[in-house]
Amino acid sequence: MPLNVAMVRPLRTRAELTALVEAIALAPASEHETDYLEWKSSFDLRGRAEHKFEAGKHVIGFGNRHPGHAARVFGGCSYLVLGAEPQSVAGVPFEDAADLESWIGAYVGSDGPQWSPTYIECDGKQVLVVTVEAPTWGDYPFTLARGFGSFEAGQVFIRRAGKTVKPNQAEVKMLTERAKRASDRIALNVELAHVAALRTFDSSAQDRQDWVDGEGRRLSGPLHRPRPEPPPSFVPSIRMPEDFRDRDEYVSEMQLYLARAGERWQALVLAGAVRSQMAPVALRITNPTDQNFAGVEVVVTLPDQAWVFFGPDGPFGLINPREPPDVWGDHPFPVPSPAPTTSFEPRGEVRKRDNHFEVTFAPVQVRPRRPYDLPILYLALSRRFAGEAVTLSWVATSTSAEGSVAGELELPVAPDSTPATALVSAAEAALT
Repeated sequence: MPLNVAMVRPLRTRAELTALVEAIALAPASEHETDYLEWKSSFDLRGRAEHKFEAGKHVIGFGNRHPGHAARVFGGCSYLVLGAEPQSVAGVPFEDAADLESWIGAYVGSDGPQWSPTYIECDGKQVLVVTVEAPTWGDYPFTLARGFGSFEAGQVFIRRAGKTVKPNQAEVKMLTERAKRASDRIALNVELAHVAALRTFDSSAQDRQDWVDGEGRRLSGPLHRPRPEPPPSFVPSIRMPEDFRDRDEYVSEMQLYLARAGERWQALVLAGAVRSQMAPVALRITNPTDQNFAGVEVVVTLPDQAWVFFGPDGPFGLINPREPPDVWGDHPFPVPSPAPTTSFEPRGEVRKRDNHFEVTFAPVQVRPRRPYDLPILYLALSRRFAGEAVTLSWVATSTSAEGSVAGELELPVAPDSTPATALVSAAEAALT
């Protein structure tokens, strides 16, 4: 779990919390804390009063975040990790849960944010992960239950740029608005419109190299053809040029293309998978209430190494491979390309974040007790997913309601795979 991969749902299991601690320990020393993640390497809750206060302060700061903004990551939950930081795992002493409640709870108070401790073993040492539950609309500002040093009881803390600090005027206003807005919460669900086993493709490095070699032969072949004999001098004629490019210019274009031809192979494989509809995913928003939800935005997150697009042109826009040059001698004069056709129907945005994709659908209105079918997503799955299941995480928000809803969808994957060469042929045929 790289730290820059933000999960939609909370981390609940011991395995998930262990992955979080390991990701922190492996992160570069330059990694910064976030509004939902704080870490401390050396920490002594039993022996140092300032550390008890420090832990309680961070819990309060996490609890005073904006509910809508917080919901985008980990379902709104946040994590205080004691005993680990980037490039270091110092560990902390194992303490009884009742002692932790006494030490940290003294500053959080009984009406403060809900929190829970979990000890995780990392590098043979104990690391304490404090999970702070998501803030919600209607929550009053959480305050310090007991004074410490220059901070009096009743002090408010908030998270800002990865630090726990006193709130400024705008943040106090946000907390006031949060306390007022306790009704009209979003109540939607995202489900599969229909379920069918997805199919995968099998692509090897040898397949790619064979295709690149074939492109080299195709483009260089005309260079070795004998030139036609010139007509006799006594026969008047007008001979068209063999190509508007001179030979060196064409060779240069060919070499530049072949140096990046592997990228075009990848784009063709993915476009072929989309065009063949090997893994279409049709999602539907359902509204079981009598409330009209406006500006409903659904964000879907895919697992690592699963590609997703709205159409077969998506892979070319994402990878941006170099276009092959016209074969030498095919066009004696430049031929202008036709103007591209543009669709203005808003579907959404696909973003690649490290090894995974995130899809944000264009906002829609969902009427009471009526479903809304989202634009179809086309996944491109390599053989590694064959016979497994693909898990999609989703989160939905609305401009006319508070909070967010989130969930996961399991999609079965068929055990067989289609050769990538067949997909490339289909994609190339569609481009001619």
